[in-house]
Amino acid sequence: MFLELQERGRLPSEITDELIEQAKSRRPAIAHRRAERILQYLHDATSEIGEPLEFGRGDTATRHLCIRSESVGFDEIRFLMQFLEQQGFVRVDLGSGWFQATVTVLGLSVVAEQSAAPDSSQAFVAMWFHDSMEPLFRDGIAPGVEDAGYEPFRVYLQPTLHRIDDQIIAEIRKSRFVVADFTQGDSGARGSVYYEAGFAHGLEIPVIFTCRQDQLDDLHFDTRQYPHIGWTDPADLREPLRYRIEALIGRGPDSAVRS
Repeated sequence: MFLELQERGRLPSEITDELIEQAKSRRPAIAHRRAERILQYLHDATSEIGEPLEFGRGDTATRHLCIRSESVGFDEIRFLMQFLEQQGFVRVDLGSGWFQATVTVLGLSVVAEQSAAPDSSQAFVAMWFHDSMEPLFRDGIAPGVEDAGYEPFRVYLQPTLHRIDDQIIAEIRKSRFVVADFTQGDSGARGSVYYEAGFAHGLEIPVIFTCRQDQLDDLHFDTRQYPHIGWTDPADLREPLRYRIEALIGRGPDSAVRS
């Protein structure tokens, strides 16, 4: 859990007792998800198509695979690797204390389809749909996203003949990252924002968290450990949001046009 947070740039500055208890209570990932993580690791480690990668019992690369896939040792890694071979995603040469794995073209295609759109200029914005929040989008989120070289997208601004939840899922999948603002009204937390941020997390699409400063203490435990950009005046969010995007995601494809 902590490794995932660190890799996504979301590791809190302080590891609290609450965060430790959450990590302890977290269920291990299911087997096919662990295999997907191994395939992603192999994909990222491959510099040329058809390059074989070698792993041995106890070596550093194997330990990284164990951490990434929540495996307890070399034998579990080999078992999951054989599953990936049966699916046609890798070719595996097995030895007594080592194996070589080569990602196939099919495996490369699968990873590309499951990953966030790396060339997308779209940033999905999840926030409370209320007139009082319009200044936040207009003066804070939208210009901050645009300054970083991306295009902000809100579902309700777009006409559609489809169910709104279907469009939400489709647009999150098409987005490079999500900006989620957890500011709430008197009726309580905005469930849709938590849902959209959680869906993006499940797809390993980066989420940037924001919230009105005086409501940071009201955040739910599930998201409280992530670093939120607090704001008081909507326009004050523009610059810190831009820099958070550039630090976590990088400059967007529209940055040259806007510079």
